Amino acid sequence: MADSWETIFDGAIGGRTVRIEKYDEGGYHVLTTQDKDDMGSTHGDESLIATILPTDCGRQICIDGGTTSELYAGLVSNGFSERSASEIVGKIPA
Repeated sequence: MADSWETIFDGAIGGRTVRIEKYDEGGYHVLTTQDKDDMGSTHGDESLIATILPTDCGRQICIDGGTTSELYAGLVSNGFSERSASEIVGKIPA
């Protein structure tokens, strides 16, 4: 049997589209939209340079977490308020 994702919630929270999915082997992800333009960045050291290209507000992004705590942290770091992140994580059955 193939591994699959189960949709738990599909709607809007915090003014952004939100689809919460649970992996049958454990873990979660939230498909949503980027909340603001990202100007991109470049960083690195003597042996490696990484470039993150600019992206526009509204682009679809995926936020992953192995646990609800990890997912919550990822949501907050991607522009969701603590209240919205709590609402999203609260949609996941215990």
